[in-house]
Amino acid sequence: MIVGGIWSIFSIRHSIIKGFKSTRINRSRIELPPSEQDLSLHSLGIGLLVVAIPLFIFYWYLTHSISIALVAGIAMLITAFFFVAVSSYIVGVVGSSNNPVSGMTIVTLLFASILLLLFKLSGITGILAALGVAGVVCCAACTAGDISQDLKTGYLVGSSPRYQEITQLISVVVSAVIIAPVLIVLHTAYGIGTGQPGSLSAPQASLFASITTAMFTDKVLPWNMIIIGAIIGVLLIVTDEILKAHTKFRTYIMPTAVGIYLPFVLSVPILLGGIVNHIVKKATRNSDSAINNGILFSSGLIAGESIMGIIIAFMIVGHLKLPITIIKSNFISLIAFAIVVGILTFVSLKPNTTPKTSE
Repeated sequence: MIVGGIWSIFSIRHSIIKGFKSTRINRSRIELPPSEQDLSLHSLGIGLLVVAIPLFIFYWYLTHSISIALVAGIAMLITAFFFVAVSSYIVGVVGSSNNPVSGMTIVTLLFASILLLLFKLSGITGILAALGVAGVVCCAACTAGDISQDLKTGYLVGSSPRYQEITQLISVVVSAVIIAPVLIVLHTAYGIGTGQPGSLSAPQASLFASITTAMFTDKVLPWNMIIIGAIIGVLLIVTDEILKAHTKFRTYIMPTAVGIYLPFVLSVPILLGGIVNHIVKKATRNSDSAINNGILFSSGLIAGESIMGIIIAFMIVGHLKLPITIIKSNFISLIAFAIVVGILTFVSLKPNTTPKTSE
């Protein structure tokens, strides 16, 4: 993941430079049509100051040092500014699915950790400070990619970016207020990243925790495994560069890394979804409507599963019981899963009967 994250940033270096060079500060916002009007730089500056001050206080609380909090805040601002630009540009060029958020977070974590180590920070305080910087930058990069997609949609329908941006600011505040207690409930009900049966897996968080633990404490990690993984990552990159010029078969490093550290219970559905996608493409000769139907149905499954997981978590914390008794059986679960896969295939292959609007 570390090698893949650094390589992801390096491989798009020309696009990043091009994106920064193409950035222009437009001071004639009033003369622009509504579809091209953004929030003023004055408003953005005030908003940045309003956000930066509480974050500085937060880092001060974590480190108990004004100087170290200042260093952490500056590191956060620099990396957030850079990776927000990278995230927005990559989403616009290749789409949100290829946004290297994990790689950007790892680079930020390493950068912040090195800076904090220079100030002799160690122990749990150093871990919290480094994760605090990386967490803010990770959220900023993810939000930037999401907002870029929203602005693109708004551009297609002719909306005003300025009002979209105001709405996004409100939604970020509302989400921050809601997500924190929801995470607390999920951790109370299931446990997050604890490794216990029934707990919610958090492979990326576990990776970040391992990195910071090794850098700020005396805990010994299996560095031989990390070195072997790094060597495999380099070999995958070299192989992929060779294959790129001769065949369609590729050895992408990030999907390989994700496939290694994701739990098996997630890898299997991803594999089956890819098989269904391949079958649908072959049966419909790459029909866009069939592929879109499958994507929409799969998106609904993911959203529904997440919502039900939260509802059940609140029921567990509130000591509420379902009105029915569910029979625990792996065989029944397998049948239910097979039915869902069958429905996914049927929905994807079903002809699109939506009537076309006349011009």
